[in-house]
Amino acid sequence: MNIRTRAATPATVFLLAAFVLLLLSCISVPITKTIALGAFNGVAFGVFGYCINGQGCSAVQLGYNPNQAFQQANSHSTSKLRRKRDLPEHIVHLLARQQPRQGPGGGTNNNFSLPPSARNGLSNILIVHVIAGVLTFIALALSLIAHIHSPSHSTRFLLAIFIIQILNTLLTLLSFLVDLLVFVPHFAFGTWLVLAATVCNAVATSIFPLHPNPSTCL
Repeated sequence: MNIRTRAATPATVFLLAAFVLLLLSCISVPITKTIALGAFNGVAFGVFGYCINGQGCSAVQLGYNPNQAFQQANSHSTSKLRRKRDLPEHIVHLLARQQPRQGPGGGTNNNFSLPPSARNGLSNILIVHVIAGVLTFIALALSLIAHIHSPSHSTRFLLAIFIIQILNTLLTLLSFLVDLLVFVPHFAFGTWLVLAATVCNAVATSIFPLHPNPSTCL
């Protein structure tokens, strides 16, 4: 079985790049502490949870309460002042007032565009990053198979890959839109990784050959 370089090669390269970018976004905090989708006031957010600077990270979970992270950070800061500085109570309260203020319903006034209740609900949809990553990997594997002589001559096989890539591009775009809604305007590096993955998937979809081209080989 001969492996040939065909017109699917550029699309394969873009799919590989998109998969790596999505994988990095999926292993954001709390799985790793170096990549975050959003960050504000010492709290970094990822797909499966959050990390608080100097305090630790939440458990890896599907869906979480971003507002609760700020409440934990504020509580930790006040306790730290009392333990280490041994200040009078009125001084502690004065310093605590400089921390992010509590909004309606106990929410933190952290300048996010959406209210806490909406962001809590949207955090459950962050799982779409993983779905997009899995679908990108499937498209990548099928694109590699398309380099093999027999599948590369099948119009149905190439059309199936193209349809998967359209769905894949839409899911990656949805992942980026969810990041925008949940973390605007406090984006972090991970959100831009998802945007780059969206562009890579869109390019791969646009250049993938829909018809077999036996003469294209090296």
